[in-house]
Amino acid sequence: MTSSAPPSLYAHPDPLLSRLRLNGSSGQPLLKPTSPDSELRDAAVIAFVFGEQVHRENQDYGKKLYKGIDELCRRSPHRIKCIYVSLDPDEDSFTNSLRGKPWLSCIWHDGSNSDRNVSMLQTPYDEDFVHSQLEDKTLAPIAKAGAYMRPLSRVGLATKFDVLSAPTIAIYHIPSASILSSRLKPAELRSDTIDASIAAWLEGKSSPTALKSTIPNLGEVAYRMRWSLALAAIALLYQLLLVWGGDTFSISPLLQQIFAPSLMDKQIPSHTVDEHGPF
Repeated sequence: MTSSAPPSLYAHPDPLLSRLRLNGSSGQPLLKPTSPDSELRDAAVIAFVFGEQVHRENQDYGKKLYKGIDELCRRSPHRIKCIYVSLDPDEDSFTNSLRGKPWLSCIWHDGSNSDRNVSMLQTPYDEDFVHSQLEDKTLAPIAKAGAYMRPLSRVGLATKFDVLSAPTIAIYHIPSASILSSRLKPAELRSDTIDASIAAWLEGKSSPTALKSTIPNLGEVAYRMRWSLALAAIALLYQLLLVWGGDTFSISPLLQQIFAPSLMDKQIPSHTVDEHGPF
């Protein structure tokens, strides 16, 4: 399919953003992402919000994430931009999810939903969106700036970030074109950690909270393995006693006393034949 998309639509130098079709925070199409008045002008980090309305309203985990994202937008409104990637079942839910939010969003009519044929007729500029790795094995190859490549749909973007459930927050660093986090944790957006997370993301690094959570807590590991460790300690102590005291500390005689009687009871009695025979 030949696209009539104007070059300004895919002129962003970032290889991922150039393949996205976005609405601005006002809900209007972002036709010139690199223009001086574009909302992406000063952005260095993108927080992709893969979500749907039902989880924002009814799920405690979702509420914490959305609250953290709201605070993220408030603290760094220019350098960090939030882009909503809708997993909503219909356009009304998509619209409601964005109500009152200063987020950009991936456009709705990209063929992601079940009624793809109807959606494709409404696709701006007749673009053929990528929905799966069968259509595009990399989903976001490094492209030469200004070169046209098929845009990624919401489903295609969710596939790239391995999104399995909603809500999922992914952090993307524009200068390095790298994914810093594919599953942001609420702990990274707490009031006592969010500033450190922002500083790290702007430098192209993972947040300190995320790095800390990946280091095993030795105390917790030891507690969970307490019974295995106790048995191992007893076994080691027994081996040391055998080395030091020999058979004095061997439990073999005790085991024989315990189990020998029962073994004797289970022995099959021997049958003797009368020497005179049966007659």
